[in-house]
Amino acid sequence: MTPQLQQMESARSLPYASSLCGACYEVCPVKINIPEVLIHLRNKVVERETRGLGALNPEAVAMKIMASIFGSERRLRAAQRLGRMAERPLVNREGWITWLPGFAGGWTKVRDLHEMPKETFREWWEKRNG
Repeated sequence: MTPQLQQMESARSLPYASSLCGACYEVCPVKINIPEVLIHLRNKVVERETRGLGALNPEAVAMKIMASIFGSERRLRAAQRLGRMAERPLVNREGWITWLPGFAGGWTKVRDLHEMPKETFREWWEKRNG
């Protein structure tokens, strides 16, 4: 049976098989808004994966933490200070991070990260406009 005729559990990746550029909608002879349907199905997948034990999904946990940090100026400033301290042992003399420990190491196998700026935009703005 094709994935389109099965429940979402069998075809979780199917809604992600499109770039959502809208070309399919433009050529659809009955004008089905396929990008809108795919966005709806993507939302269903995310809801299922972030419910119950699915909430232990590392990406979902990371997004919840980031939402909490970005939701408060105080937490954001604290996270930025903590980030600068945490990156110190990882930054080389040229100001690049070429190696990360653990699961983040996969990222640095194919790309480098520049160190965080010495001051944030808000810090710069406050100094300038005091």
